[in-house]
Amino acid sequence: MIIRTSSRQLTVLVWLMYFGVTAFIHLPVLGQSSQATEVSNELRRAIERLDSSSSNEWEKSTTELTALLNSPTERELAIRALAMFHIRRGNVAAIGNLCRQMTKIFPQPSLGCELQMIRVQLWHALASEQPAIASACFSHLLKFSLSSDASNASNLASAEMLGAVVGMLEPDEAESPIDKAMLLSATNAMAESAQNDVTSTFRVRRERTCSMVKELVDWLRVNGRLSIEDATKVAEQDQAAVIAATDELKQINIDERNQKETIEDNIKRLSDDRSGFAKQVLNVQLRWKNAPVLHNLVAPDIRRIQVPTTEKVRDGWETERVAKTRKVATPGKPDEIREETYYEKERKPKYKTVHLSDAEILADKQRIYQQQLSWYLPLKAKRDELLDEKASLDAQIKDVNDSIKAAENELDTLKRNGNSRQELLKQLEIRSHAIEIALNALESGRSTSAFRPPSIEVIDFAAEERVLKE
Repeated sequence: MIIRTSSRQLTVLVWLMYFGVTAFIHLPVLGQSSQATEVSNELRRAIERLDSSSSNEWEKSTTELTALLNSPTERELAIRALAMFHIRRGNVAAIGNLCRQMTKIFPQPSLGCELQMIRVQLWHALASEQPAIASACFSHLLKFSLSSDASNASNLASAEMLGAVVGMLEPDEAESPIDKAMLLSATNAMAESAQNDVTSTFRVRRERTCSMVKELVDWLRVNGRLSIEDATKVAEQDQAAVIAATDELKQINIDERNQKETIEDNIKRLSDDRSGFAKQVLNVQLRWKNAPVLHNLVAPDIRRIQVPTTEKVRDGWETERVAKTRKVATPGKPDEIREETYYEKERKPKYKTVHLSDAEILADKQRIYQQQLSWYLPLKAKRDELLDEKASLDAQIKDVNDSIKAAENELDTLKRNGNSRQELLKQLEIRSHAIEIALNALESGRSTSAFRPPSIEVIDFAAEERVLKE
């Protein structure tokens, strides 16, 4: 275990195993070269496979990292990455062999390197039942994860591991090698931390691990005292039930996925329809705008029509003396033309005013009303046609919107149901893994091994990958 003493002297565990063979490699002393050298593409690609679930990818990275051990600039990072890949493969015995072959190759490691090695040592100490080393490593990680000395990536990786370890060792059945008071202190310290992301990471990982551990405890409490043969039968039956439930949920997922695709296609079709209706509405609105005469149409009303109630009619003739003028030559002055007035009698018709009868007045109103009506009715028909067309389009758009909303609600329901099933699938996966772990522990004769790595993974390899890339 890497321990910072007052004199800053460090004892470092170095281990390497690849292709299933334990190998002891004695390397020259390493300094902080990883901080000064940019990570090569080859090394970066090898590190990026750490979070892969493929053992073939792990093998490939192990080979590539082993080849980089002779590189003076990449040796430190390669060793750190190899250590993580060894843990990924869960080879406790081989790692223990290598841990015993100590050498001082990291006299002055960076803080990120030191903390990563402490996480590796904590993993091994828990797997090999070394309470003192496990407690010391746990305490160191807690201290630094709550400070700002280390990088955020390193603190998050430590929080992942601390949360997993606390969740794993909480039940009495775990027979924790780390004092329960220290575990409780870590939980309280994390809850009070000002580093929200570290606190959240610890809490989420602890809760997730507790979920696994609960399944372990429940199964062991019921079946822990059975013979290996009987426990195996129960485990097979439980696994079969898990598989059946998993298959059923997955089939429902497939069916609902098809249903979801049908609904999404329907929503797309409805959206296209809505766009078409909206274009037609714009066309109607344009036609309406270009016909202002239609905007304020008022229907003719015979009651509002005013007509004369009297009229003038011929009442004989009358003669009038009318003055007129004409042009004549001035006597003695033929070139001088003048106007002279003369009078003529003219006969003109004589008129008198008479009152119209009610029938005549009504007839006049009817005539004007028909004229107004002949002007109004075609315009009203055009106006009604445009308004009806828009109302029809608005109604169709509303129906489409209602259908889309109903379809979206159905999708939301499917999504919620799908999320619930995914949680059930995760729980079934956890249960299956817990049954496997519990049975392996019973077969080993040491039930507490179910509450230790590598049975329960306490290292987050995605977080460790980010630390290696710093």
